[in-house]
Parts: sequence; C-alpha cells; structure tokens
Amino acid sequence: MAEEAVKIDEQPELPDVVVKVDEPSVEAKDAAVTDLAEQYKALEEKSKSHEKERTEALERAASAERAAATARQEADTARAQATSSSLDTITQALATSQALADAAKRDKKIAREAGDFDAESEADERLIQARIDIRTYDEAKSNLEARK
Repeated sequence: MAEEAVKIDEQPELPDVVVKVDEPSVEAKDAAVTDLAEQYKALEEKSKSHEKERTEALERAASAERAAATARQEADTARAQATSSSLDTITQALATSQALADAAKRDKKIAREAGDFDAESEADERLIQARIDIRTYDEAKSNLEARK
C-alpha cells in the first residue's frame, strides 16, 4: 500500500501549440457589420454636407449683415447731407428775409421822411411779411438742428 501513496501521476509533456486566428476579411464579415459600416459612411457624408451648408449659410448671413450695415451707413450719410443741404437753404433764406426786413425798415423811414404814406404802407407790408418769413425759417432751422 505504501507504493500506491507514493505514486505520482505524471502527465506526458504536451507539445507547444500555436493557435493562429485569421482576421476575417471584409467579405467574410456578416451583413450587419457591413450595413453598419455603410450607415456610418452615409452619416459622415451627411454630416460633412450639413457642415458645408451651415458654413455657407453663415457666410451668406455675414455678407448680408455687412451689406445691411453699409446700406445703413450710406442712408445715414445721405440723411446727414440732406439735412445739411436743407439747413444751408434755410439759413440762406433766413438771411434773405432779414435783408428784406432791413430794406423795408429803411424804405419805411425814407417814405415817412418824404411824407409818402402809400410807400410807407407798402414798406410796412413788406416788413410784416419779412418778419413772418424770419419766424418760419427760424422754426424750420430749429427743427432741423434738433433732428441732427
């Protein structure tokens, strides 16, 4: 019985085994993997297309904004020039009315000294009209300056 207890199970030595696993070729992949790869490619192309469209839309929007800013600036410049021109015209008309008022005063004085009541009356009418014009042009000038 002693012999039996000492008995060691010896296993025969196994040769080195190398297992070689080949990668499956693209053709060997199953249909689901191929379908997913095609879907991924389609999504990538769609994403690139959307990004290109988005970039183009942003460029168009930026271009439109620049054009609108230029148009606003041109409109502001035109408005300023029109206001300036109107102001110049009103200032000139105001000076003319003032000169007419001064002439009417002078004519009234001369007519009074000469005793010509008709000429004095006419000078009064011209003086009144000139003062009305002066007041009108002053108001117009104030309105334009307030808008400036």
